[in-house]
Amino acid sequence: MYKSWSVEDIRKEMKKMDRILGKKGSELPIKINTRMTRSLGMYKFKIEDKKIVPVCFEFSTKTVSGEYDENTVIGIIRHEYAHYAANDIHKEACGHDRRFKNICELVGAPGKAVMRKNGDKVC
Repeated sequence: MYKSWSVEDIRKEMKKMDRILGKKGSELPIKINTRMTRSLGMYKFKIEDKKIVPVCFEFSTKTVSGEYDENTVIGIIRHEYAHYAANDIHKEACGHDRRFKNICELVGAPGKAVMRKNGDKVC
């Protein structure tokens, strides 16, 4: 069993990325979602008047429960933050494109969905 993560632990990690990129992603709501069973993390946004509006970050209970080592959880947090930052910088949904991957490199995040043997994924 590894470290269990609180919302404040996640926010603390996101504040590091805020400082790197000059963003305020750590101020978005962070939710622990007990219903997420196949994804480990998610950045949610909506489109209003053709503009991206950040909504929240969600992480599965599995992600924060201590099932994964610290480096894996940090990678998941940074990956989701990179989605927020890429969309915010480029003013459109970037998916896993080159712009997103460039942000991943800046914050030390894996640039693609990470598939596990048990089917869990980050995206």
